[in-house]
Amino acid sequence: MKKMNRRQFLYGTTAIAMPVLGGCGGDEFVVFLKHVDRKKASEIAERILSELRKPVILDNHINYISGSIGIVIIPDDAKSAEEAIKNADTAMYAAKKGGKDRFEFFMNKMSEDTQRKLILKNNLYNALKKDELIPFFQPQMDKNDNLYGSEVLVRWIKMEK
Repeated sequence: MKKMNRRQFLYGTTAIAMPVLGGCGGDEFVVFLKHVDRKKASEIAERILSELRKPVILDNHINYISGSIGIVIIPDDAKSAEEAIKNADTAMYAAKKGGKDRFEFFMNKMSEDTQRKLILKNNLYNALKKDELIPFFQPQMDKNDNLYGSEVLVRWIKMEK
């Protein structure tokens, strides 16, 4: 990407406002684009992924990287910058889960799934603290009734408040 400026890379000859690029974490970046529809966002995401697939030589070693991209269209998918970043992050993780080296558009169902998983995670954490998870050991026997191991079944016994 160093050989061309960001405008040429993302848009080619299309005249759209210059993108804003910012780092979010160690290996996460955010690109804000104005006046881009789903079709154009898909084209830009494909261009970014295509560039990332190209081999990079570092210290005389060929390295390959890939990317996962989450896309949010404002105002459809978010009403604030914070919500846009959160929803783009959710879509990015959906892209990673789907096989990496791809992009996903945010869908409200993703947010609902994430919320449901967060609630379950919090409930499990609290269940551990309250000793609500009870292990039951099941012996494993061979055909001669010799014990060769066991398996554990964990039951969640919710205690009433």
